[in-house]
Amino acid sequence: MIPLLCCLLTQATLEDDVERWKAADSTRAIVDGALRWEAAKESSTLSADVLPGSGREIGRIAFRVRAEGDRERTLDVRLPQKDGVFWRRIAAGRAWTEVSLAPWQFRSARLPSWEKLATLEFSMREAPGAVLIDGLRIEKPSEAGPTWLEPAGPLAARAFGDGAEAARRATTTNFRVFTDAPLDPEKIGAACEEFLALFQKTWGLPKAALDYPVTLVVTKTRDAYTKFVERTSAEVYASIIDADDLRAGGFTFEQYSVTSYLEEAGEKRPVFYHEACHQLVKRLLGLRGDAGATWIEEGICYFLQNEFHPQPGLAAEVSKVLDNPRRTAVERFDGRLRPAGAQNLQSMTYAAMIAASEKRDEIVASLRARASLKRAVEDVLKLSPEEFVAKWMEFCRGRWK
Repeated sequence: MIPLLCCLLTQATLEDDVERWKAADSTRAIVDGALRWEAAKESSTLSADVLPGSGREIGRIAFRVRAEGDRERTLDVRLPQKDGVFWRRIAAGRAWTEVSLAPWQFRSARLPSWEKLATLEFSMREAPGAVLIDGLRIEKPSEAGPTWLEPAGPLAARAFGDGAEAARRATTTNFRVFTDAPLDPEKIGAACEEFLALFQKTWGLPKAALDYPVTLVVTKTRDAYTKFVERTSAEVYASIIDADDLRAGGFTFEQYSVTSYLEEAGEKRPVFYHEACHQLVKRLLGLRGDAGATWIEEGICYFLQNEFHPQPGLAAEVSKVLDNPRRTAVERFDGRLRPAGAQNLQSMTYAAMIAASEKRDEIVASLRARASLKRAVEDVLKLSPEEFVAKWMEFCRGRWK
């Protein structure tokens, strides 16, 4: 078997190399030339500083893995940092499995940076149990550009199948648009740039280029949209998409915003910009965390979508929320809330109110840390939930007459 060595490191003896690996709540040893890692409890970790320091120097992280005993094991491959972690879930079966992961196949929790990668970590999802890891290597990138952005070729092939060559693409300063629908991707890209300028102005951000472009995929049919989302989930992130996740008109992953064509809307379909906004909320406002901050993310996307393409009848819909005695309480808008229906509209009005507040940046900072509207109201605005609701209703009646 190949010794557990990183090809970017100075070659060392196997005994020296195994000492690099720190084992929290677990043990490690060399067995038949491979590293045997046995976890004593769930979430035990095995880690070593074997990465080159920047994601730009990583093309793929590759190794072989096998579970001991009579059951499959689930592992998280993690790239942890002070400000967050990139992670990817894998399965270790009873036979040796080859694993090869590109940076764009990792998700993130909180706000890690691709420019600060030193530690590679494995986390055992179940315990007790043991796995063997062999042949670790860090491969150099084969293409120029950020390695955490999937190359256009394989992305188009997964999105459009046999029609990938005929599909149209456009690349602007801050966006990549892919479509096989009768749309002009150049127009969509230009509109996305206008939307980005609106986003930056609304939240008091400098008008600067993104560190890498947002990817927007627009399929010709809704069925093709569904299949692309399912394939991306399975092939890129090794996870399962719930059917409920696909009921809306669009879906956003870590790196992909996906939706479909609607003839009567053409290049102006609002969901294009709503889905792209999800990536901007995370990357520019940092509204991401272990809790998810989903309600405020949805609220901001809904709010700016309507600022960019006003929705007819929105004032009447807001009035219904204000007049509904069963509207969702302020206390429930935290990291645990996954909004639906009228909650989305209520989140939108909160996002609009926050954007108009003199304490906008402080509120966003509070939400970034806790995703709790109640905490932001009490800590930043110095209001009780009841006082805030009164001001919110006054704001809404003035904003949506």
